[in-house]
Amino acid sequence: MTKNLPDLITQALTALNEINSHPQYQAIKTNYSPDFTIPDAQQALTELSSELNEVQE
Repeated sequence: MTKNLPDLITQALTALNEINSHPQYQAIKTNYSPDFTIPDAQQALTELSSELNEVQE
């Protein structure tokens, strides 16, 4: 069964928020420097959501 993409985006954003505020992540965040950060992923999902909204209008 295919899930609704906007719902998946919302779930992913919620998961990213939970990861970002998790104590284990907070403990490593100062020394952890990936090429793409959690805010980068959140921005990408927000842009995807906006694009979906434009297509559906």
